[in-house]
Amino acid sequence: MQNPINSLFLNSETTVRMADVDWASHGVANWYVLLCTGRSGSTLLSRMLTSTGLCGSPDEFFNENYVKNIQDRNNFDNIKDYINYIIKQHSRNGIFGFKIDALRFEWISRDIGLDETFNTNSDVPLIWLTRQDVLAQALSFAHAKRTGIWHIRDDGTHIRGPTPYRDSELDDRLIWRELLEILRMEQNIENLFLEKRCFPLRITYEQLISEKSPTLARVLAKLGLPLDQIDISLKVISERPEPLLKLERDNKPMFLARFYKRHKIPLDVIMANRGRLSLDTLGKMISAWN
Repeated sequence: MQNPINSLFLNSETTVRMADVDWASHGVANWYVLLCTGRSGSTLLSRMLTSTGLCGSPDEFFNENYVKNIQDRNNFDNIKDYINYIIKQHSRNGIFGFKIDALRFEWISRDIGLDETFNTNSDVPLIWLTRQDVLAQALSFAHAKRTGIWHIRDDGTHIRGPTPYRDSELDDRLIWRELLEILRMEQNIENLFLEKRCFPLRITYEQLISEKSPTLARVLAKLGLPLDQIDISLKVISERPEPLLKLERDNKPMFLARFYKRHKIPLDVIMANRGRLSLDTLGKMISAWN
């Protein structure tokens, strides 16, 4: 899949690199990036950070659908005006942040200078959010792409998205395709970390669900918030209802059990080597299932 953001404005003559933004003019002292694989809890974490009122309101500002929606309402024709707009609208307490999935990071990191931002000496906080149970993650991706239901708000209404699998059966081929693509994106990001000697704060979906307060506390500390503000934020979050409900598929445990039973040998081999398979190997495996 080609970078759809190029057709929106990255091919324009006006460019910008995040490190060169005039942050002071926006009253922003710090900015951060939440880097994730899809279906790993990034929307939940973003809502929690927004709820504190201290970390900006991070969102998928470089998702092509988000970009187009803002463009249609504001007639931006270049990336610089767009970035200045989202910083103005979504910074709080002198902090701005955004989340970006690994695929879109690949697409635009060089265009806006993110690949140069992260290194051993960088003072830009980076949070790397993944999911331990990659099989459940793959099922979640495939299910969302088939139904168009990506999240459920606490009032029961649906947040809908694209449906590339709308006319497809939720079969082994789709699950393998999603699983291998998740691992490919993970490996690509891990290679970047090694190359740049970058050390992000690593958290998982499972930690976010089962250890919400300790996980959020680490994130807030990574962002440089004082301990008294972290303490207040945790109390505020604990008293509020979950902003999103878990999206469960009917009979999910048995679906996963049957899939594992059919493919346990390749799954065990792949998971034993997670993070160590070459991109070439993963690419060939993905091609075999497409």
